[in-house]
Amino acid sequence: MKKNKLIIEYLEIKKLKHPSYNPRQISDEEFKHLKKSVEKFDAVEPAIINTYKGRVNIIIGGNQRIEVAKKLKKKTFPCVKVSLKPTDEKELNIRLNKNTGNWDWDLLGKFKIPDLINFGFKDWEFTNINLQDINQSDENSEWVGMPEFEKKEGSLKVIVHFQSEKDRTKFLKKYPLKFVKKTKQVWSTVFPFKGRDDLASLKFKDKK
Repeated sequence: MKKNKLIIEYLEIKKLKHPSYNPRQISDEEFKHLKKSVEKFDAVEPAIINTYKGRVNIIIGGNQRIEVAKKLKKKTFPCVKVSLKPTDEKELNIRLNKNTGNWDWDLLGKFKIPDLINFGFKDWEFTNINLQDINQSDENSEWVGMPEFEKKEGSLKVIVHFQSEKDRTKFLKKYPLKFVKKTKQVWSTVFPFKGRDDLASLKFKDKK
């Protein structure tokens, strides 16, 4: 395959075309965060545009960024031109969206949770980060030594992820639960339930 010399050019957005096969989707929430990023940092990542005969001005990579640029009423967008036959064009489209690596959750856990949410993460993604970091509270240490809440080796856990607050509300209407602890991201309970909704009322007091 001929090597393309990468040169960034500003092309007219109105001349660029979305490929009909593009399988990549974006939610309204994700679009909002992408728009926020472009508004703050501008278009710092160029789109990839095909110049192959019969595929001229087809957007291979950057479809959503260009849609954001349209919403922001931008006339041009930074682009890199490549000349790829249709089969290679489709392959690159998929690779640009798929071959993006994974998060190192230990390193990501060093960021503040509210900042990550502001950057576009969702609450349910944080189950890979140490829950103590999420809760940012040492309140559980007050329960050490109390048998009904003592952590047991081999205890079973069920973790349910919700895509939205609406989904969580729907779930709780169908399966009503009482919670031992609530934070913005994590609601905790035990079964059988042995506490009250208000943890503060159950703090251990030494009887003298």
